[in-house]
Amino acid sequence: MVSRAWLQSHDTRIINLPICTLYGTRSGNQALERASGTVETPKEVAEEEKQMSDLNSSVGGTLEDFLAELGEKEEVYGEAIKRVLTWQIEEARKAQSITQSEMAAKMGTSRTQVKRVLDPRNVAVSLETLDRAARSVGKRLKVELVDA
Repeated sequence: MVSRAWLQSHDTRIINLPICTLYGTRSGNQALERASGTVETPKEVAEEEKQMSDLNSSVGGTLEDFLAELGEKEEVYGEAIKRVLTWQIEEARKAQSITQSEMAAKMGTSRTQVKRVLDPRNVAVSLETLDRAARSVGKRLKVELVDA
């Protein structure tokens, strides 16, 4: 059991977080209330239960729904696709023991440009450049249009 002295000596912003938010039960929160000497009013309990209900109503949605709700789905998808392509090209390069300088020579570009192509956060790379990068490691880029 947590002592009152311990509670008072630690950051109250953390202590005041309702345990039921973390564990989904009122009993955990009631244990904290007994230890800290605080008691919730019936109105506070009702508000907390409503918040938990609101939180639980969004549980079970997909990541796609969440990202769409935030307006970040397309950006995240673009970066995810670039990260996968970058990883695949980099793995093929390493498997064939091709240096970035050799890859640049095969692509007809500079090593700096190869670094930009292989940077997973840099989504501003043309399909043509990605295709040249893939071909420089013995692969080919396949782009496919699918239903949304």
